[in-house]
Amino acid sequence: MIRLRWTWSATRLELILSDPGHFEPPPDWDQFPKDPFAEGGRGGFLISSYVDHVEHLNSSVGHELILVKTTAEGPQAANVAVVEEELPS
Repeated sequence: MIRLRWTWSATRLELILSDPGHFEPPPDWDQFPKDPFAEGGRGGFLISSYVDHVEHLNSSVGHELILVKTTAEGPQAANVAVVEEELPS
């Protein structure tokens, strides 16, 4: 099961994706691939290009990908929330 949690308060948007697997990103995970026509390798580059901070955590329960983006404005006061969803695998 994959879980998605997000919080957005003030000007900080945080997304946390959790799955039961294990992932160790290679050192060049956030770099554009040397071969732009390669079948894979652009995901990490695209993710890290859009957000301000990326963190990978592995534990006994699985892998978490934490993405943080600073925004110009925060959400409307009525929309500030913590949301957690379970996504079908």
